[in-house]
Amino acid sequence: MRWGGRVAGAAVALLALVLAGCASPVSKVIAGSTITVAYDEPFTSLNATAQITGIEANRELAEAVLAGFTSVDSSGARVPDRSFGTITVLSRHPLAVRYTVADGVRWSDGAPVDAVDLLLAWAAGSGRFPAFDVQRPALGLALASGMPTISEDRKSLTVVYDAAFADYETQFDGVLPAHVVAQEALGVEGAEAAKDALIDTVERAVNGDPASLDDVASWWNTGFSLDAGSGVLLSDGPYRIASVVPGAEVTLVPNAKYAGTHRPTYATIRLVTLDAPSALQGIDAGEVQIASLDATAPTRAAVAKTDPAVFDAGDDAERIVAMARAVVRGVVPGPDGTGLLWNAWAWSPAR
Repeated sequence: MRWGGRVAGAAVALLALVLAGCASPVSKVIAGSTITVAYDEPFTSLNATAQITGIEANRELAEAVLAGFTSVDSSGARVPDRSFGTITVLSRHPLAVRYTVADGVRWSDGAPVDAVDLLLAWAAGSGRFPAFDVQRPALGLALASGMPTISEDRKSLTVVYDAAFADYETQFDGVLPAHVVAQEALGVEGAEAAKDALIDTVERAVNGDPASLDDVASWWNTGFSLDAGSGVLLSDGPYRIASVVPGAEVTLVPNAKYAGTHRPTYATIRLVTLDAPSALQGIDAGEVQIASLDATAPTRAAVAKTDPAVFDAGDDAERIVAMARAVVRGVVPGPDGTGLLWNAWAWSPAR
């Protein structure tokens, strides 16, 4: 056996990893590359958690531009994204979990992502404050009735859950910028001052004055509308929203402030709103590369007459994802046809 050769090879590999860890992330963006994705619902809001805006298209958009403690790998499974942060279980009985945002994670306006953003997500999802018009899951932050603890450096939020449950890792995926909400709802200038004000407001609400959060909740419910402008529609993920034509098109471009490991390839992603016949015609004409469509019987029949690759879970799938053959690779929708945009950073031209 050539043990010396193996050791030397391992040393070279280790050195390469160390050097890679010290270097700035390398851009993979192909200049001028564009992909067009048709969706048969309009994109209306960056807030996919609010009841009033939580349609499937908005959930897809949030997956594309908002980062979190987990991401989706090439098999469609959620895995930890340590470039965003780490999760530490401090106790099992009760379940106490510390969520820590990594150094260098920033919103596209340059403000740091931190525990205050997580605190806002808790306030909205805990169920304690009815002014938040949130889609409440059966499990999740609604099991954390006590106010979480923010670390002194504001990088970590510790949450104690009232009962154990399996999905604690996904509770803070796709959080929204707390400083924007506080600036808009409370009239506070400056990102850090706005975060201070939000913490104070949540503390007052927890300590017996829930109405103190009403203005924050009201703005959170509707303020992230896609016609709100670039100062509101921030991103902490690989892509950001560059422009919006209400009801017709959302254009995504790589987020220059993103410092994570998910490096995008396409320079532009066009999300266009088209009905199923128009989307499939666009695929046939080469003007649309991917379409996400409600899995109705007429749409299934139309797809069966075309020649895209189709991803769905059979007769019970909620949506059909149709894709022009040999055009793009790396697309991994969920087994039910949803989640198309959750790994848009991994897409690349097939030729």
